[in-house]
Amino acid sequence: MRAAAAVALLFAACASAPPAPPPDVRPTGGRPSPPTAARGLSCDSAVVIDARNEDEGIKREYAWIGENYPGAKRESQDLLQCNDKPADAIHIVTANGQKITLYFDISGWFGKY
Repeated sequence: MRAAAAVALLFAACASAPPAPPPDVRPTGGRPSPPTAARGLSCDSAVVIDARNEDEGIKREYAWIGENYPGAKRESQDLLQCNDKPADAIHIVTANGQKITLYFDISGWFGKY
C-alpha cells in the first residue's frame, strides 16, 4: 500500500500544469490580429486603432509604427477609403531603406475632436 501511494505521489509531482495562453497585448490600443509582418500592408489588413478622438488616434498610429518599424521615418500620409471606411495610408522608409505604405482603419475616431 505504501509503495502504491509513493508512486502516485511521484506521478502527481511530475505532472505539470498546462501552459498559460499568451496575454492579449495591445500596446497602442490596436485590436489583436495576424502577425505584424502582414498587418497594415493593404486595405484588407489595415491596422485598427482604437481611440477617442483624432489627436489620440494619430498618436497611436505613430506609436504603432515606432513599435513595429523601429527607426522608420514617415515620408507622407494620405486620407483614403479602404473597404468603404476612412483610412490613413502612411508612407514610411524603414531603418534599412525599404519604402512601405501602411494602412490604418480610422473609422472609429475620424472626425472626432
